[in-house]
Amino acid sequence: MHLRLHEHPPARTRRLLRLLTLLAALATTAALALPAAAQADAPWPMFDADAQGSGQATVGGPSDPGLKWHLDLEQVETPDAPEGYRLEDGERLQIAGNGIMVTRADNNDPQYDRSRFARELLGIDTDDGTIAWQLDEISPNVSTRACRSGLDDRDRVWVETRDDGDYLVSAYDTATGDPVPGTQIDADDQRCREHLLIGGDQHLVFADGSTEGLRILDISDGATEVTSGIEVDGADGLSNHGDVPAWGVFTDTTFITAVDIDDDGDERIDLVEISLTDGSIVTQVEAPTSAGVASSDFRTVILLVDARSDTLIASMRSGPGSSPGPIIAGLDLDDGLSESWTHTDLQDEPRDLTLGDGTVLFQEGARTTAPGATLQGLLVADGAVAIEGLGAGTRPLTNPDGSGYTSWRTQDMTRDRLITGFSAQGEVQWTIPPGRIAGHLGLQSEGELNMGGSFASLNMASVGADGTLYVTGGGDGILAIDDTGGLAQAEAPFPDVDPDSVHAPNIAEMAARDITTGDAEGNYDPSGEVTRAQFATFLVRALEITPVSDGPFDDVDSDNVHAENINAAADAQITTGVTATTFDPNGQITRDQVASLLARAFNLDEIADGPFADVDPGSVHAGNINAVAQAEISTGVTDTTFDPSGTVTRDQMASLLIRALDAAEG
Repeated sequence: MHLRLHEHPPARTRRLLRLLTLLAALATTAALALPAAAQADAPWPMFDADAQGSGQATVGGPSDPGLKWHLDLEQVETPDAPEGYRLEDGERLQIAGNGIMVTRADNNDPQYDRSRFARELLGIDTDDGTIAWQLDEISPNVSTRACRSGLDDRDRVWVETRDDGDYLVSAYDTATGDPVPGTQIDADDQRCREHLLIGGDQHLVFADGSTEGLRILDISDGATEVTSGIEVDGADGLSNHGDVPAWGVFTDTTFITAVDIDDDGDERIDLVEISLTDGSIVTQVEAPTSAGVASSDFRTVILLVDARSDTLIASMRSGPGSSPGPIIAGLDLDDGLSESWTHTDLQDEPRDLTLGDGTVLFQEGARTTAPGATLQGLLVADGAVAIEGLGAGTRPLTNPDGSGYTSWRTQDMTRDRLITGFSAQGEVQWTIPPGRIAGHLGLQSEGELNMGGSFASLNMASVGADGTLYVTGGGDGILAIDDTGGLAQAEAPFPDVDPDSVHAPNIAEMAARDITTGDAEGNYDPSGEVTRAQFATFLVRALEITPVSDGPFDDVDSDNVHAENINAAADAQITTGVTATTFDPNGQITRDQVASLLARAFNLDEIADGPFADVDPGSVHAGNINAVAQAEISTGVTDTTFDPSGTVTRDQMASLLIRALDAAEG
């Protein structure tokens, strides 16, 4: 098996950079109204692995983000998937207690040609991002996103599978990918059309879109059916049929879902609470609505439960641009789902709900047009506005204390696509531009991360038991972000350096190491070309070589600001000049010359063969070009071209030099 896996790079000297990061985080903080007091326990009454149900993790994630690993599933090669995998946008990543991540992906093998039979279930080891197992027997659902898998608290994943044309819901051991004996559930021709939900003290619920096909099973010991359907007078199917993760929710003893009712022309949506003991209906009430509006006018009901306050949160949606306008309501679980409060002051439909610390968070506004979506928060106790104004390009994922993560967007849409940590009060704590991640990995562009064309669609997927945050996007990449530091965006030391550039962190590192101070105006001129004299100075400063007053080159004036550094590079045998007596200090340095200077400076042995088709094996620089490529100091212009005679810009030079220092420091 071959994986393209990027692991955490070598440690750097970052004392100054960390200080700048802290100052930047303080500078971007936007204080908002405080929610309820923090409490230690996580409120969601589902198992730890299922953060997708509430959008709340059960352990705290990173506060000083660093990169644990990056995995591109498209580059995974297995005997069953020689062309790698495709990851569905927004696909669940569920983390078992044994450290195995479970997700669905499509096999890229051309024989499937994007058919539904390409769907597989993958187990990924979160220690290093390698594939632990793959299961190719899962059901080709009618909806590509329907019937997503569920994870229980015994490290078993439940998923619909197929066996000679018969459909089953079965459990698999996440450690091995093997089926668990005694857990196969015959679907009885009732296709699983909704997400599998697990909770309520080891109960599983799946459905085919109808109340008659809603099945509840006790999975504490095998799979014992509690009910094979519920009888609701006038039922016309489940209201949330299709790709709605929160189509139903658990309390400790019941399951609650929304049902379309047509009772002799009386159309409405009811909330139905079902006993997990015997499948009987405990409570049935009409869903909340606004004055003069029928509940049946709404199309979707998103549900959450806050177990701390025994409150059911319901968001009623009618569809983008449709009437009636959306509402969010709080209902008392201890009082027959009576309405405690209703919030109607919404400009746009909340796409999802997330539990904070005594708050319910949601996105409001369009994600792609100004002013963009913002993160809003209501107090669970009374529906009062607690948080507003933080730009949010994706659904947040929260920690138990109410802090969390989103894809941040500013109101003017000028700064977006930033993985962002925010406080329980809705304050920005830190941001990570995609360019920093790409630069951290030595990639040429953020596109190589394969996280989708727009980082605004990032999915804050899960937080593992060790506090690692896992992020997906519109592509096939997965990011694992831990608490080792070094990724958060620092205040740029130079105003003309785009903080999103893949070279920005290396330019900042150059400044932190006193290798560069910029020009007289305080700028860096990242796109400027580098002369041979300038590169000699950068290299001598990086290696902390003592300047030398005299040298062998007749064309280097003694009053040249770079003269003593050029002489020092010659004295250290890093450069031999253009000839024995000339250096050409004002000449633009070329990529092959940089390779030779770096190879000599860092004592790399020449290598005869290399990956670049445009490098003449007879060139005096060929062996050094191959050496810096093998040391991963330079990745070339492409995988097979180096452009040896091309010039080097100042931002490229910073990345080349910092990668060389990283390699030398191990």
